[in-house]
Amino acid sequence: MKLSTNEVTLIGFVGGDAKQKETKNHNRYAVVNMATNESWKDKQTGEWTKRSTWHRLVGYGTTGESMMNLAKGAFVQVRGSIRNYELPGKDGQGKRNVTEIVVTGFAKLDRNRQPVPEEAAA
Repeated sequence: MKLSTNEVTLIGFVGGDAKQKETKNHNRYAVVNMATNESWKDKQTGEWTKRSTWHRLVGYGTTGESMMNLAKGAFVQVRGSIRNYELPGKDGQGKRNVTEIVVTGFAKLDRNRQPVPEEAAA
């Protein structure tokens, strides 16, 4: 039995085409942003409220290569782990916190949350 684990599964929409980047050691990786949405009915007003949360997805190796096929609007399910780190502030002052999902696997879905067959996904 695991006493501790860092696993996350998200289902949402890709916000833009995947971009390829490179580490200092010249290893390529893919980066893409994804939005997850939640909605609820306000008990006092009776109106529906919606909130979107944006996630930075990073994929390395063959996962990163496959992620390069993700385009804006794609509906996907991703699995991975959460990673947090600090970077210098954009103005060179202070620090900013970065949270990203290191993707270990993903699947393109249709609007009914069903996996898209491989031949149709390519």
